[in-house]
Amino acid sequence: FHHVPADAGAARALARLAAGYLPAPLAGAELPPDSIDVLLAPGEAAFRELTGGRAPDWGLAVAFPELRRVVLRSPRLTGSQDVDPATVLRHELNHVYVALAAGGSGAAPRWFSEGFAAVYANEWRWGGPGRPAWGRAIRSMNPLSGVREGLPAPPPPGLAHAPRHGPGGGRPPRG
Repeated sequence: FHHVPADAGAARALARLAAGYLPAPLAGAELPPDSIDVLLAPGEAAFRELTGGRAPDWGLAVAFPELRRVVLRSPRLTGSQDVDPATVLRHELNHVYVALAAGGSGAAPRWFSEGFAAVYANEWRWGGPGRPAWGRAIRSMNPLSGVREGLPAPPPPGLAHAPRHGPGGGRPPRG
């Protein structure tokens, strides 16, 4: 883990999580020795520099499987967002492990890598079966036809993720 002194506590906590972490389906795979660099970017400029500007403005981290590297925004920068840094780290580590298991970066289709990373980081949840049903009952689901008309209005509080699981499809937000 590479970090500035202000991120030492977060780096220690994330390093404990990462130590020995391997997604369950890859537990028996013959992977190269585990050596992945994790860099905690202390500021937005450092994050842009470390990622080469490849991350969208909402992206909290980027994996570089070919370099065996993960770059995360410091939890100090993302503190106001309802995102667990451990989940973000697991998601990005999963990208690296999928690439290693598949034989290199780009060997697995992107849809597979993203789905695998989300599922095994434990971020792909429905939020309970009642939430999408409630969203449909109060007509807050976004119909697919609405995509042609632009972005929909935000859903009522507590149903923020339900529309993503309805007819409009999509995947839950990730770190």
